[in-house]
Amino acid sequence: MPLSSRESRSEATARVTRALVAWLWAQGCRLLAPEVGLHTFHGLCTPWRGFWRGDVGAIWRQEAHLFEVKGTRADLAREDLSQGKWKWSWAELGLRPWLVVDVKIACQPPTGWGLMVVNDTGVLRVDVEPRVCDRSPQFAEYCQALGTVLCLQSLPKLMGLDRAQRLVTLDGFERPWRLWTAEEREWRES
Repeated sequence: MPLSSRESRSEATARVTRALVAWLWAQGCRLLAPEVGLHTFHGLCTPWRGFWRGDVGAIWRQEAHLFEVKGTRADLAREDLSQGKWKWSWAELGLRPWLVVDVKIACQPPTGWGLMVVNDTGVLRVDVEPRVCDRSPQFAEYCQALGTVLCLQSLPKLMGLDRAQRLVTLDGFERPWRLWTAEEREWRES
């Protein structure tokens, strides 16, 4: 759906997030979670441990990435890009931060942040790459934080079910990747 005057900030953010995640999925990224926490010492973490939140956290190309999504100019204007999570040096913690914006938004990312420009079908271009960083000794913790976020989003619907019921329930979840990607998967028990 193209951006229109009737599209709300949340709808625009959801549209840009869908395009970003569909593109990441097509690039082979398989560990990604929405609404992750950010901590000045722990880096990428669960939301309840963070000082701030990021829109999407991902392990992509064997690196930890944070994606902050802005779907409208008004949404971007609400942020002070010289404060808080925007000014922190995430590269020191082995985390590559990205500002992801709609194609109709012109902006410069904060120092150290990458910039992705997205249209309705995915990432249109990467304008700026974030700082390259060494793999953090916390990389395993980043993977665990993303896995924890994904798992805890699912637990309430799975409690009290036997194994077969859990499999059926999991297959029917409206998980973010089901909404973000068009790829159909066949579930098989091993």
